[in-house]
Amino acid sequence: MSRFLRNRKIWLLAAGLALTVVLLMEKLWVLATVVSVGELLFLLSVIVVRDTQKPISELHHNRRVRQIDTLIIGDWCSRRQLARHFDLSRSLIVRAPGRSEKASLLLLEHLASRLDGKNVCIVQPVSDKGEIGPFDVPYMSQLTKLELGLSVSSRRMLLFLFFHPCELAKVLLSPLCSLRVSEPLTKEIQNYCVRKGFRLTCLKS
Repeated sequence: MSRFLRNRKIWLLAAGLALTVVLLMEKLWVLATVVSVGELLFLLSVIVVRDTQKPISELHHNRRVRQIDTLIIGDWCSRRQLARHFDLSRSLIVRAPGRSEKASLLLLEHLASRLDGKNVCIVQPVSDKGEIGPFDVPYMSQLTKLELGLSVSSRRMLLFLFFHPCELAKVLLSPLCSLRVSEPLTKEIQNYCVRKGFRLTCLKS
């Protein structure tokens, strides 16, 4: 059996589509609408999860194929908006919906050694809750996970947008939201970059 057929996400999307067709044939418009919205949310979640985890493969030692001059970490934002500030061909983008500055600092500490240049960009959240989210955990070392008592599953990441409608809206509207240069919300990131000799830029939508 091919990898395509073994993919559970594809099966779920196909089942949802089939159920929508059946409901439409039975003229159950409300149920068909609910199932369709749920399927669209699931598809969007799959896309977001894949994007947030994509840099992990590039960070693997055996897969480093390009120079990284800029490390961009933080809240979800549009790549088109980031391209107005940085050369994305030489940037590593580690973005996720609702990422706090606390999480961005932890990720910066873990990923700084992979940076060839001296540029660091932190994309600040609109509302910073200071929490470690499910998209942050895969980038952290096993020791940090144990110290902070963190664990995460792919299921939790997929369901994140279902229970955080504000973050869902941010993902959908991100291409329309411009990014402006801002001051760091906390001094910890600024102090860390000064110690390491990094040039820090903070952006906020």
